[in-house]
Amino acid sequence: MYLNKDIKILPLIVLMLLSTLIITGCFTRTGAHKVQIFTEMHYSQSYRSQEIPRLLPPEGAIPINGKGIKYSPNEAKELSNPLPKNSNVLSQGAELYRVNCSTCHANDGKGNGPMAEFLRKWNYSNPADLTASTTRNRTDGDIFSVINFTIFGRSGISPMPEFSKLLDQDEIWSLVHYIRTLD
Repeated sequence: MYLNKDIKILPLIVLMLLSTLIITGCFTRTGAHKVQIFTEMHYSQSYRSQEIPRLLPPEGAIPINGKGIKYSPNEAKELSNPLPKNSNVLSQGAELYRVNCSTCHANDGKGNGPMAEFLRKWNYSNPADLTASTTRNRTDGDIFSVINFTIFGRSGISPMPEFSKLLDQDEIWSLVHYIRTLD
């Protein structure tokens, strides 16, 4: 008689234990899945397994934000061109001018490149005429400052980008030499 009663209660006890285990499994606070069902970026490794950790950059590597001494616009205006004016520097400057400057200033430096009409349409000032006396009367450091920091060190006045983020200082100085050769 007692045996029959115990057999009826046994499934009820097993069912209660299983439901307790299932419910407590839902409320664990481990912070990670035991089995990776969903790949989540905040649980990923910074390098693959069996791969060596990333090393520091080699000595002398150029950082993303450029290399070289940083000058203020006023300090840059006082500088003189450290590069010699020779055929190698001028050819480098010519290629840099063709790639970076000719779209606005045109191949001849007159400021009527393909982008000039677009700039006028959107109420920007015309690109500078690099052959005009206003450019010719500037010092090399002043031209370096304009290329490096845009108009007089105040970004936003001109749509011209700050080339200090794109070119290193020697490249900008070679541009200054090339701009001096434009007629």
